[in-house]
Amino acid sequence: MAMISYEQPKLWQRPWVMTLTLGTLVLVVAAWWTSARESEAEAQAPAQPNSVVRSDAGVSASDSLITAPLPDDGTHPPDFSAQEWATLQSATAEAPQPDRELARLVSYLRFQKGFAQWQSLQNSPDIAARHRLAEQLLAQLPERVRQGEMGAGEVTLLQQALLVDLVPDETQRQQRLALVQADVAKAMPPADTTQQALNEARRSEYKRREAAILADYQTRPEAQRNPAQLEAALEEARRAVYAPAN
Repeated sequence: MAMISYEQPKLWQRPWVMTLTLGTLVLVVAAWWTSARESEAEAQAPAQPNSVVRSDAGVSASDSLITAPLPDDGTHPPDFSAQEWATLQSATAEAPQPDRELARLVSYLRFQKGFAQWQSLQNSPDIAARHRLAEQLLAQLPERVRQGEMGAGEVTLLQQALLVDLVPDETQRQQRLALVQADVAKAMPPADTTQQALNEARRSEYKRREAAILADYQTRPEAQRNPAQLEAALEEARRAVYAPAN
């Protein structure tokens, strides 16, 4: 992989940053967080990310999208196309709790999109909207840890990046950081037994593969996105991780 350049434009303004999975994204956030404390970027038009979550949906992510409940009438959410929704439903159909797994995956994708949108708003004059989105992202981090999608170290980097934007004063920022870190600590799973640890390792490995597959899908041009291939790739990953346990 080519080395990441830290020259202007800032990392959060580059289209490829918007498509990274969170596991890789935190590395970029660490560099951005450091540079953000040293200087401000020149105003530039924000890049629009490609995503499984539709950017043309008529729902404001900063107001309701990240935490919006799933429809209970069988229809797809407004931020997913019918085809994308069918693909996600099919990909989670064989999970032990399909509805719960579908909701988790949707929440994870929305969090990714919300973070990308927060990045794109760094030069926006609507500071209040950006801060509302940052607060929602902060509130979501304990759930991301609870679901095993992120580790405590990764979450800390994201918390620091969001709080640099939200709390200019260093002392107040450290106080707020301690509070949000306490919330994450409460979400951490208790010490596992050997079998529980094995199950968690498999779960984490599947989610790692899932994130990589989704990132690859998101980076493709619209014409090259094949939901059937996405579904097959997710199913193959699930079998590769869980089949040995059967």
